[in-house]
Amino acid sequence: GDTLRTHRVAVGLYNLQDGQVVRTDRIEMDVDGSSTEIPELVGRQLADIDFLLPNDDDLTYCLIELDAGSLQFLLDNIDKFADPMARTLCWSTAWEMTRAGTMRARDFIQLVARGMQAETELAVLERIVLQASSALKNYADPRWAAQSTLLADALLDGARSSDAQRSIICTQALVKIRLHDSARDYLRGVLESSEDAGLRWSALAALAADGAIEDVPAAADAQLERDNSATGYYSSLRARAAVATAENKRAVWEEIVAGNLTNRELTSKLEGLLYPHGDAFLPTAEFFDIAEKVWASQSSEVALTTVTGLFPSWDITRKGLDRADAFLQKDLPGGLRRTVTEQRDRVARALRNRQVDAG
Repeated sequence: GDTLRTHRVAVGLYNLQDGQVVRTDRIEMDVDGSSTEIPELVGRQLADIDFLLPNDDDLTYCLIELDAGSLQFLLDNIDKFADPMARTLCWSTAWEMTRAGTMRARDFIQLVARGMQAETELAVLERIVLQASSALKNYADPRWAAQSTLLADALLDGARSSDAQRSIICTQALVKIRLHDSARDYLRGVLESSEDAGLRWSALAALAADGAIEDVPAAADAQLERDNSATGYYSSLRARAAVATAENKRAVWEEIVAGNLTNRELTSKLEGLLYPHGDAFLPTAEFFDIAEKVWASQSSEVALTTVTGLFPSWDITRKGLDRADAFLQKDLPGGLRRTVTEQRDRVARALRNRQVDAG
């Protein structure tokens, strides 16, 4: 709302020195009212400050928008930030700016590609590579995304790391984006020789979606012989559902709508349904014909999972938003209305951000 609260914040001044970005000054203050002046910065030469970081040290919760000069400096030097806390704040700020449409998706992807190898905090690394994958899928101009190998190359480099944890993190992000020849070759190697069953299953699903495996059922059966566990079974469902053909996507869609799956079967098939390369074979308008029936006929948890998963989030178009708006004009159960509204808003954000990226 309109309530203004006092916050304790710090502003960090950073400069590039001897190949590292280090903090050279820090100003702490109380932010009070609609705007707060910082007397200590009045008269300072901007040329003497490479980067300004509001909310340095993360003293409070806030949304940050970097000035143009600081943003460009970050794009050029994210890998040189010495302090993990400052670096984490930079990552978070860049992602929120990307979501808000004040930073292009391709610039965020470039930022991750430049800085991921230098990121020392594995939890942060896992988050930013998945955010970059999401930005490529949802926020980047599709024409640019179809041609760019920037993220795939960076993730492949990380997947080949001698550090096992970094390799797993990067491989799990790589399998969620469109593959190129080198990525396919790498994932074939994972499928054939990795001792990690989870990685083998992830590689199988990605290659199945990509059309790089001729007989996916046979490949899934072969993996089940190596990993005949509950996790293996559900992973096989995901891999089979990932196959990007009209016939397969239709069969998986109808099976999900029928509502006879267990929770784990449902989530596995939904994940496979939404793998890259399948968008062209997924229904768009049909969701709005079946959503009310699904909501009424299934338990609340299953209905929520199904409606969220089947909402045409892949249809990032004005026409798709118009369909959602028309559906929301109906007299709907509160939970269904809220779920569709949330998904509709995600698509609207994606459409806006694609336009920003293209511009």
